Amino acid sequence: MIKRSIPHHQIIIQDNSLETTAIKIARQNDQPITIVSAYRPPRKPITALDLTKIFRNQGYVLVAGDLNAKHRSWSPQTQQNAAGSTIRRFCDSTGYTLNAPSEPTYFHGTTRNTTIDIAISKGMTVIDSTSIPELSSDHNPVLFEVSLDNYTSPALSTYSFPNWPKFQEILTNALPGNPIINNTNDIENAISTFNSTFHNALSNCSTFK
Repeated sequence: MIKRSIPHHQIIIQDNSLETTAIKIARQNDQPITIVSAYRPPRKPITALDLTKIFRNQGYVLVAGDLNAKHRSWSPQTQQNAAGSTIRRFCDSTGYTLNAPSEPTYFHGTTRNTTIDIAISKGMTVIDSTSIPELSSDHNPVLFEVSLDNYTSPALSTYSFPNWPKFQEILTNALPGNPIINNTNDIENAISTFNSTFHNALSNCSTFK
């Protein structure tokens, strides 16, 4: 959930290993923020390329969720798996921040409790992460508190006033023209590109009061 007063739109992320729900938060005179809620099915492998697709060409990204990834660097009592090692190496090589609660997030009756719900961030700092024991489930919800420099949430009842000539100029320069369409994936990518470009252009040409 996100406040209506925060300008945002949904985006589609094509990823072979993760099931995602993502939004892009628009910011006036600054790069947008991408927030991704992710789930990795236990039997689906994950590669560094899968992760790179989410983060590339973006300044501010937060990916959080149940990645079914185990590593001793964030869950000391667990038995590491391939996904955990891949994510650890990816963060070490890129410098992106990996955060996890100090308490377990997954509870199992016959094996050790583990932390498999984590967050990876770029361009922002996760200042706190907490596993919250408030649901009758084998998974705890996790709260990630994020600090982002120079971000101010718009006030309630915010109105935008677009500069339409500037909007047209931005859109004309940003869109590459008629995309090449060969299959359904090309259609989805073209729609996603248009939607993202449209909303970014609208945000960048508008003043908010």
